Amino acid sequence: MQVLQSKISKRNQTVVPSEIRKLLNLKQGERIVWKVVLVKGAPKVLIDKLPKDIVSYARGLGKEIWEDVDIEDYVKSLRKELGYPIF
Repeated sequence: MQVLQSKISKRNQTVVPSEIRKLLNLKQGERIVWKVVLVKGAPKVLIDKLPKDIVSYARGLGKEIWEDVDIEDYVKSLRKELGYPIF
């Protein structure tokens, strides 16, 4: 694991270290995405390059939420909660 640092300015700006720019192949004007994830209950930030095709980027986001959920049971519970007939 490589650890890099940068300083936050008075205007809350920071510079992306050159090693990260090279790793992610970041060019001037491109956008980055800041993802906040919980690791053992503590927030951690992941940085990634925002792809030009946002649909491809968004595909699969949040899929871990559904990993341990039985979809049919979930839909039945929603229908029951909302007063819809259960089939």
